[in-house]
Amino acid sequence: MEAIRPVIRLLPASTALILGLWIANAQSLPPLTARVGVAVKSATGICLSIGNGQLSEKQAVTLVDPSKPPSVIQAEIASTGVAGCPGAREQGLSGYSLRVVKGEAPDFTPLIGVVGRGDKFKTQRGVVSVQLSGAGGWHGMRSCTSTDGVHLTIWQGKPLSGARLWHQYYYLNQDLQQTCKDRDTQ
Repeated sequence: MEAIRPVIRLLPASTALILGLWIANAQSLPPLTARVGVAVKSATGICLSIGNGQLSEKQAVTLVDPSKPPSVIQAEIASTGVAGCPGAREQGLSGYSLRVVKGEAPDFTPLIGVVGRGDKFKTQRGVVSVQLSGAGGWHGMRSCTSTDGVHLTIWQGKPLSGARLWHQYYYLNQDLQQTCKDRDTQ
């Protein structure tokens, strides 16, 4: 940040102000691990496990099932301070219970949960992408299976082509056919 300040001083006042506000806004956004987690619907309800213990009831959460066919579901936090999702408990994440507001969450399928309003989602050629507030560009979402669990990922641009921005593993404790590529898991 210190290296940027001299450059800002050389810019015209209006450009420097806009650049300064953009930098301040980007720094105030929480990291993806605090904005994105894993959610699963079971017989007892929908859980969310995320690296953020500061979420509150009625806060909006968009659930994305990136498998084929992909879907986007609107939900909100129903209660805080719960155990979280069984397959992600060992990872030190905070737990929440969710309530679906619009759409239908599939049973026992790990989903990507994106917290907050303002993010934009689109489905194109079987891939759900998100335009995260303050992160710029479209980010493709993907899920794949390893031998005993599901890997959920968000990528810069198209999945497997750009840089992987977020990854969460969800342990299922069952034998699965592996569909993940090396880039999904490394």
